[in-house]
Amino acid sequence: MVDVGAGAGWYSILAGRLGCRVIAMEPLTTSRAIMEYNTARNKLQDKIQLRASVAAQYPSAAGYRNYTVVEPRSSGLSTKLHVAGETLDQVVLRELQLRNVALLRVNAGGAQALAMAGAQELLEKQLVNNIVLQYRSAEGSKAHCDQDPKLLLSLLEAGYNIGHIANIEFGDKLVKSLSEP
Repeated sequence: MVDVGAGAGWYSILAGRLGCRVIAMEPLTTSRAIMEYNTARNKLQDKIQLRASVAAQYPSAAGYRNYTVVEPRSSGLSTKLHVAGETLDQVVLRELQLRNVALLRVNAGGAQALAMAGAQELLEKQLVNNIVLQYRSAEGSKAHCDQDPKLLLSLLEAGYNIGHIANIEFGDKLVKSLSEP
């Protein structure tokens, strides 16, 4: 499993407990600290690799942190963090040399299309079995979301089926896969 925007690690921990190898990417320091704790508490250090980076369309040069993410604070203020970017192709295919990803979960704070742009080789070669793009309703107005229709079309063209699971705040009606006739 590859978990982009892993947060506190709920999905990564679940996958690790089921025996999966997990590559988790989480750039926010608070979320990453909670995930490190959860990983240790569940004794999954041998299953989960946690990376302090963002999944990006273009990788950062070695030693550079040229991507900015905003980390909310309990005070209501936020902090800008400068982090390294890695493409999913770079991490999965070149660095870790994996041949298949059972599940790719992407929760990139509205930048899902940019994260997925770095997975072109994985997608073109059909090396990802399942993809979950997770959004929150507030992300609908984010600047990057205009790329999402193109992302969805590219997934359809690559042979993936697309479905929608309604968010509970919009009702619990399941929507039939958009790629089915």
